[in-house]
Amino acid sequence: MRAVDTPHAVGPPDSLGALFRTACSRGQSWDGMALLTVAARLRPVFDRTGAPGATHEPVMLAVGGTGARLVCSPALSAVSGPQEYARLGAGLRGLRPVSVVRHPGFEPGEALPATLDALVTAQAIAVRAGAAEGPLVLLGRSAGGWVAHAVAERLESEGAAPAAVVLVDTYPPGHGDGGQARRSPR
Repeated sequence: MRAVDTPHAVGPPDSLGALFRTACSRGQSWDGMALLTVAARLRPVFDRTGAPGATHEPVMLAVGGTGARLVCSPALSAVSGPQEYARLGAGLRGLRPVSVVRHPGFEPGEALPATLDALVTAQAIAVRAGAAEGPLVLLGRSAGGWVAHAVAERLESEGAAPAAVVLVDTYPPGHGDGGQARRSPR
């Protein structure tokens, strides 16, 4: 496992990431999401068979302790990542191991998962790599909760079910976007 990275540079002011952040700061997050959705269609993708090469090594936030290993799944957005769990990891240091699986496709040159199955396969591989031995608890925040839940189902089907799945601020499937995806006024 690797240590938490320092934040990388934001990039040029006209990069896709900068344009997305500008849209959000102007209250046009829906437009920013539409921009990223269209751009994603032009990116390389991987399928389930390519998932092992698309898997990130989990980021270790806390070591030691006797509690169940906690493997976290961040939200699914361009600004999400292991940093979402830094304070949680610090608070659990010495009590239980805590790691975070990064979602594929957010770093330069990375392929995106072509399907939900490809994403779940890649994340299940990462969770198994970060789980080592002993009891495992999956935690997911926001849409990362959907990923954690899907990974738990996959692990259960393989005979390696986690001891628990914790969903934080996650809408139940079928509840749409909770009323959040409204078009920004111009």
